[in-house]
Amino acid sequence: MVFMVLRMADWYPWIVLLHLACAIVFVGAVAFEVIVVESLHKCFDIRCDGFSCVGSRFSNWLLLKVVLAFGVLGVFVNAMWAMRHGKMDVCRFKYTHCLVLALMVGIVFLAKTMFYYL
Repeated sequence: MVFMVLRMADWYPWIVLLHLACAIVFVGAVAFEVIVVESLHKCFDIRCDGFSCVGSRFSNWLLLKVVLAFGVLGVFVNAMWAMRHGKMDVCRFKYTHCLVLALMVGIVFLAKTMFYYL
């Protein structure tokens, strides 16, 4: 039995297609959230007036989302620094992507659940 080993160049069009599909789904989810969910939020009393929601569960989860987003930015800046200085090896490359994926999953999870558990 002969196994074909595909080079990265052979996978590249499929990876680009997957990336494009994910971007389309993400844009669709954001558009749905802006168009449909925002109109539903007017029915619920979850908006804050000034500093009245500081210390609430909503603001704490929002703060956690911002911290995770800055974590993604920090990992990205660190990876660019390491690449520029020649310190980006295969292991660091792998763990950088795994860490960014975990942070992004956390952000999406918080974004989708924070309005249900207020």
